[in-house]
Amino acid sequence: MRPEDCVGKTGRTLTEVAASGRVEIAGESFEAMTVGPAIPAGEAVEVTGWRLIDGSNAVLSVRVPRPGVSPGAPAPPRTRTAEERLDELEQRYAALWRPGYPAAGSGWLLLTFGQVVSVLSCVATPIYAIVLLVQAAEFRARVPSAPNVSVWIILGAVASFAYSAAMAVVFSRVKQLPPLA
Repeated sequence: MRPEDCVGKTGRTLTEVAASGRVEIAGESFEAMTVGPAIPAGEAVEVTGWRLIDGSNAVLSVRVPRPGVSPGAPAPPRTRTAEERLDELEQRYAALWRPGYPAAGSGWLLLTFGQVVSVLSCVATPIYAIVLLVQAAEFRARVPSAPNVSVWIILGAVASFAYSAAMAVVFSRVKQLPPLA
């Protein structure tokens, strides 16, 4: 079971959950934490959310369930706080930037695409500049009074190459940043 599937479910604590501990949800063991008072081992808990710690370890947020909720039963619907909604958005954002995560990867894929396009642009720019210089030279040979645009072609190619190379570096550096979690 994935951590996000545990939200709203109830279970039991396997160890005391103070700042952290272990809980059992639907027969599986998970690392958990609570911001309220410590929850002793064997007590019923309700999963209120989850977050990534150190970029890869999922930790469930738990609390003592409302009265009348038995362990393992689905928790009754409740209104989420603004902080919980913000946490969920941060988790979704973080998941977008991790390659190989089943629910995401589109952000990482987009950065990879940008990096590939930038590198291809670095390769294509000098080729395109050479073609333009040859065409400009042929045109000047036919029309001697035509202005010499070779300098502008070279300057444009250098600027385009520099921009493409810089973007390739930026995309590769952003891909190396840790996810927000």
